[in-house]
Amino acid sequence: MVSIAHIVTSLHPKSGGPSRTVVQLTDALAAVPDVRLTVITQGRSSEPQVPSLNPKVSRHTGHWQWGIAGRLGWAGKQTLHHVVA
Repeated sequence: MVSIAHIVTSLHPKSGGPSRTVVQLTDALAAVPDVRLTVITQGRSSEPQVPSLNPKVSRHTGHWQWGIAGRLGWAGKQTLHHVVA
């Protein structure tokens, strides 16, 4: 089994191309046998995210409440540390 993790700042639909392309890429890669896909991101708990069409893709989202925490990536860093630790 091969494990692949993708880290993206945001999966909010309005955050630009990476939010969509990372989801499309991980959905496509998840169709390959013996591949485990993880997406690590951050965002506010009330914000929408671009949906994944493949249930094999595991998502981990670090949630933040204050603007400064999001801009500095604190929630994403904590989530990354939690997932890989």
